[in-house]
Amino acid sequence: MEEESEYRDSCAYIPVEIDFLKKIMIIKAWNRNNVAPAYRSDLLMESVVKILAYTFHVKCKGYGIQHKKILYSMSKGLVDEIYRKIPAYQKIEEILPDIDEFEQLILNKLPIENISENEKNQKAIPKGVIEFSDEIRKIIEKLIVSDYFYNKNYNEIWNMGIDAIIAKIKFSDNENVLTSMSNQGDKKPIFCTKTFLSLKKSMEDSKLVEKLWIERKRERGELNVRYDASNEDYLELLFDYAPRYKEEDLRIVMEMYADYGSKNFGKITKFLFT
Repeated sequence: MEEESEYRDSCAYIPVEIDFLKKIMIIKAWNRNNVAPAYRSDLLMESVVKILAYTFHVKCKGYGIQHKKILYSMSKGLVDEIYRKIPAYQKIEEILPDIDEFEQLILNKLPIENISENEKNQKAIPKGVIEFSDEIRKIIEKLIVSDYFYNKNYNEIWNMGIDAIIAKIKFSDNENVLTSMSNQGDKKPIFCTKTFLSLKKSMEDSKLVEKLWIERKRERGELNVRYDASNEDYLELLFDYAPRYKEEDLRIVMEMYADYGSKNFGKITKFLFT
């Protein structure tokens, strides 16, 4: 520990739980201030992994981008759950023929150079240029979502019958442009903002999310947790206001993650939480 610009000796115990049936290893650490750099929680956890690997021969399988795919699925699922509760959002499918008709009207009137034909022998823009009808649909989504949440108070979101919302998200698109968005103070959550709605398609194209912050409703106040998949060897969970959360909260957010993982990849056999 750092004390008056000097370091004094200290020790800490880090709980390590290994479930051989579920093939899950959980390492728990509490971020503390004023500790010597070599004893920060991330480095201590890495040292635990090395001890388990070299002394007890515990192997942790690297998952590459699979954690990022699951976080994308989770973020999309949380957003779609909210959007589906907007009455006008359910009507989008009914106007798809109008969107196609509008696209043909534009392509017939503008001297577009890159034109092909679709299976209906209609004019179409190659995907390498732009997905025109899909872009129009996204604009309509922006209209519906912006209209619904216009002048709504933040706390009204919880009255929609949802358990969790996205507070912040970080992802890279197909052009490797890193994007990070978060709500500020008591303003609307990011899924209500025009910025998120504009970048939503970029996230859907890449289908990868590096970090996802969620807020979950509970009796003793919101639970704030970050899912971090930036390290391809394990998934890290960071709870804000650590003294306020309990073991039950950890179980809930782990099950939430595993549920989205099973929908995409079947049963998850191994992963590491910190």
